[in-house]
Amino acid sequence: MNARNFFLASVCLYSAAMMPLPAQFLQSDSDERLKQWVEFLADDALEGRLTGSKGEQRALEFLSEQFQSWALTPMNAEQFSQSFEFTWEILPEASAALEWEWNGTRRPLNAWPISGCGEAVLPGTEVLDLGYGIEDQSNGHNDYAAFSDLGGEIVVIQPGMPSSSNPHADFSRWTLLERARLAAQRGASAVVFMGGSADDEPSKTIDPHVHALPIPVWYSKERLDLKKQAGLMWIQSQLNVVKRKGHNAIAELKRGKDQPVVIVGAHYDHLGWGERGSLYRGEPAIHNGADDNASGTAVMLELARFLAQTEDPRFTRFNYRFIGFSGEELGLLGSKAFVESPIFKRDETLTMFNMDMVGRLDPVENTLQVHGAGTSPRWATLLDSLRPPFLKIKTSESGIGPSDHTSFYLSDMPVLHFFSGTHDDYHKPSDDTHTLNYRGMTEIGNYMLRIIAHMPKQLPFSKTKAPEQGKSKFKVTMGVVPDYAWENKGMRISGVTEGKPAALAGLQKNDVILQLGPHAVDDIYGYMAALGKFKRGESTTVRIVRGQETMQFNLTFE
Repeated sequence: MNARNFFLASVCLYSAAMMPLPAQFLQSDSDERLKQWVEFLADDALEGRLTGSKGEQRALEFLSEQFQSWALTPMNAEQFSQSFEFTWEILPEASAALEWEWNGTRRPLNAWPISGCGEAVLPGTEVLDLGYGIEDQSNGHNDYAAFSDLGGEIVVIQPGMPSSSNPHADFSRWTLLERARLAAQRGASAVVFMGGSADDEPSKTIDPHVHALPIPVWYSKERLDLKKQAGLMWIQSQLNVVKRKGHNAIAELKRGKDQPVVIVGAHYDHLGWGERGSLYRGEPAIHNGADDNASGTAVMLELARFLAQTEDPRFTRFNYRFIGFSGEELGLLGSKAFVESPIFKRDETLTMFNMDMVGRLDPVENTLQVHGAGTSPRWATLLDSLRPPFLKIKTSESGIGPSDHTSFYLSDMPVLHFFSGTHDDYHKPSDDTHTLNYRGMTEIGNYMLRIIAHMPKQLPFSKTKAPEQGKSKFKVTMGVVPDYAWENKGMRISGVTEGKPAALAGLQKNDVILQLGPHAVDDIYGYMAALGKFKRGESTTVRIVRGQETMQFNLTFE
């Protein structure tokens, strides 16, 4: 930018900051509308709006009806819906079985869904007892000391944790999955877990982010000495991948030709009956998600209503897209599907405003958190100058966080994420409608409208540093954002943080990590397990796939 243009831009920004604050755009009747919308979305009848469920479909129909009532434009062939497919769970086929034959009698074992497809045949009585199946030199335990190569044998592994003379020994990272992975890498043809307590029993389904092992894996609560069993032992496993469809609700408001688009979004899905992600430890119960995120969805609707009806020239400078995302609770699936679709046109889009949990503004503290303040150099002045005197604004720079704005930031777009704070009801059935501050939600909506009213029609984008993390179980970091929608082998990178080890090594967005040093990375859990084996300052190699090419980089952890 030349000096003259820079001066004009500075004057415009300064003038906007110094203008008298506008009257309230949303009035007290907004409180009641917000309450009604939250009560519908957080009603037991929607059963927690789990992605791909009937409750999600009812919520989608409700959002579509509201969009239509304000004469907004559908984005998808007369429909306000964009669908995306995702893996919900992986189950073993009912016919899958493991049996051993002894004196003419066959007895079954239970299939573990992480098992891969295949067979392992055991003639005679040879089975290797691998103890706990743990190789952890730092904690002084190695069950592989006598087995450099398992040579295609079936191995029996005991669940639970070994004892150790080291008072600081910690074997918590050695999940059954990690032990089965190690056995497969060392040449086992199959793994049988035997014994252990009820807490050790594997889930009957597979997390969709886990990539199945290349060998069969089985489990028995009963501890049996297979070495003494005579006859034939065989293992066979077949997996059934269960797919579901989620749906984003999308509407457009066109105010003029060739005007920049402002995206206003909030996720409307939640946890259903707490199948995944719940922090509640009681009997299964509906998780209504009033704050998370019926609150943000309701404010998104109220902004859509206002912007569709106003003729204020401060707002008619922009076109708008209003999006209710689904799949956020499963890993930002809906927003990722949107930014990767032809519907999203980055060159036409100015910014994205995201609302996630804006329903619990404390009436005493009145503190609103706004994340992404560093994603454009214009945000800082606007955010500070336009806040009402009673509202405290706490900003953070990073465009990366646990909500849908991250998908847009990773597409090099300025973002703002509005959040009224966490609470004890988070991801529990107690997050319900009576706990919300509807007046506070209206004021947050008014603050967002002030920003839009004074926002320039050009916003330069700035990359930001990763947010500071609290205490982590990992001793090191790479500075990458995992792609939770990736279902193939390896761990695909959604984004790379500037100045962190991955960026310094040369890794890029969409690279697929296959190996960290000697540790294979089959999926996101394999990546996290490998990460836990390094210390700060250590260097290693990273093997990745970029496009059709396999590449290797040198990386030093921090």
